Amino acid sequence: MKNKKLTNSEEIAKLYTDTYRTRMPLYNDYVFHRIYGSDTEESKAALVGLLNIILERKDDPIRRLEIKNPIDIGDWILDKDTTMDIKAETDSGELLTIEMQVSHLTDYRCRILFYGGRLVNSSLKSGEPYGNMKKSIVVSIIESKLFPMDIGCHSIFSVREQNTGHRLCDRLEFHFLELGKVDPNKPIEEMSQIERLAVYLRYADDENYKDSKAT
Repeated sequence: MKNKKLTNSEEIAKLYTDTYRTRMPLYNDYVFHRIYGSDTEESKAALVGLLNIILERKDDPIRRLEIKNPIDIGDWILDKDTTMDIKAETDSGELLTIEMQVSHLTDYRCRILFYGGRLVNSSLKSGEPYGNMKKSIVVSIIESKLFPMDIGCHSIFSVREQNTGHRLCDRLEFHFLELGKVDPNKPIEEMSQIERLAVYLRYADDENYKDSKAT
């Protein structure tokens, strides 16, 4: 049975005062989308900051972007028709899809490859020269772990020659941030910027973590 869509302000307000909403972890896909995928200047600025860290854009930072699929606050959290990945386009024309993944990691690598191919396909209109293809970037934030531990918490995949590592082209790129690989006991001052982001996303709602760092 499909959950109802919230339509009036009282129902929406109750959603945020019910006890089961007291814990709102950032790695919850709905909460993540509400914060980083809403069609507001604040949300866009937050997403720009997050992407510049994950994509390591110190020298060529993203400055502005457009959210392509903002969701309505009235959409019920468990509505299966609600798409929880964030689609965006930067001011330089790059296409991005950003997803928070908490579970269902079986075949996830194949699924994310499919998403990348679909994103590349959407970058060209029928009959348009292939040279006009926009760069497509797929960003996956994993609440647990996806790859073996010898791969760090942030991994980057692209299309390359197997023996030499020579890149075929730069039009498709995958970034994975595995929150489960960050050591919560590591001192903040010893963490890299990407590790700090991972800790923030994983423990922002955890009072015990914040208390332990304050002592």
